Amino acid sequence: MKLQLSFVAFAAAALFSLPTLSTGYSLIGGNLGIGTSGNGYQRDFRIFNNAADSTANDNGTTSASYPGATGAKQAVWKAGEVWNSNKDGNANFDFDFQGSATAAGGLNGNTFSWGTSGCSGGTLAYTQTPISDGWNILMCESWTWNDGPTVSGGQIDIQGVAAHELGHALGLGHSAVSCSGSCVNVTTMCPTICGTGVEQRSLQADDKSGLAAIYGAKPANKPTITGLSGSFLTGGTLVITGTNFPSTVNVKFSAATTTNTGTIPGVVYNVAATTTSVSVTIPATAVDGNVLVWAPSISRLSNPFPIDIGSSGGGGGPCGTIANYGSGSVGSLSGTVANIATNGTSPSASNTNFALTLTGGNANQTCLLLSSPGQATAPQLWGTLYVRFPYTSTNVGATTATGTKSQVIPVSAAMVGTTQYFQYLVFDPSAGYQHTGGLRVTYCP
Repeated sequence: MKLQLSFVAFAAAALFSLPTLSTGYSLIGGNLGIGTSGNGYQRDFRIFNNAADSTANDNGTTSASYPGATGAKQAVWKAGEVWNSNKDGNANFDFDFQGSATAAGGLNGNTFSWGTSGCSGGTLAYTQTPISDGWNILMCESWTWNDGPTVSGGQIDIQGVAAHELGHALGLGHSAVSCSGSCVNVTTMCPTICGTGVEQRSLQADDKSGLAAIYGAKPANKPTITGLSGSFLTGGTLVITGTNFPSTVNVKFSAATTTNTGTIPGVVYNVAATTTSVSVTIPATAVDGNVLVWAPSISRLSNPFPIDIGSSGGGGGPCGTIANYGSGSVGSLSGTVANIATNGTSPSASNTNFALTLTGGNANQTCLLLSSPGQATAPQLWGTLYVRFPYTSTNVGATTATGTKSQVIPVSAAMVGTTQYFQYLVFDPSAGYQHTGGLRVTYCP
């Protein structure tokens, strides 16, 4: 399957227009399994980051949502995430990002790489199929690639194109729905990109319908991970919290492996669980990436949850690590997104003025600061809770007339080496609460 431009012009006004068609999604046949027999465990994917363009790897911003990934690696990870059950896809499907590969891989390596073979005729990228025993995606080096988050004219968005090609990898063909007109709500599986391809980062209704046609709707008994706590060190005990865990599960960690049949590295088999909790020893093969709960007894795989392997103090990262994750909401009064950050000083016991700051909040409204030793991504009526329950909620007073707030966090000697997760909530008369994303802090001496 090849994703092509309708023409080579890239000017901002040169948004191509295709004939308006009503045909919906198409299928190429096959699906990506999760068992260790037949076509094996095929939800994994990885990147051999050999892109030559400097703009393909100039995004050095780290995120706790994509631990250990920047540049093209982060863009490809985001592209897979959009199809997952707890994201736009909302079907019984989840990709498993395995990080970096050391080579481009063969036809069934489940790997992204850059090259020139087969790249004539305006082809941007293509997926080598059939997918019964794996696939391979090649991004054509003849174009100028950009890792985002913003993409300039004349460049091609890695994330948008990668999302399209991963759609082929999971069994979708091209669509002809919402593929004409302006670059607004463009279907990801259109046969050509619109503009730079940024718009095709997000799934549209036809993409979701095609995904559900292959893998079915998200079932009520699908295991769901909502948070992690405990140790994040190899050999330590990780506690996974969530819902719908059977009494015995397999726990799968990213392990930077190309093996997807037989005994798969990074998997801990036959782990005892309760409905809402799994305690597992992190294997030596685990690397930064994600963790999933695999339930063979009901043939179900959970959503992937990001994990920073090898970090100290419950997985937060090296001493002094500060990382944002998740995203804030727009206040009905402020009209801006609420953000959480620090005041720029070190989170250390020797510093008496380390503080957390809020910007973009509703003005002159009650402000709460939530804190917890664990991270979460839990939908609420007012938005998303990014700290694990049980958490501590502190009323830190009203926001300023400009919608800001600052709260000093005293760091004691007992906190050194531990990690804490924070989120601000600001009262919102329309939505209940305006919220920030989460902030992860690991304390220093």
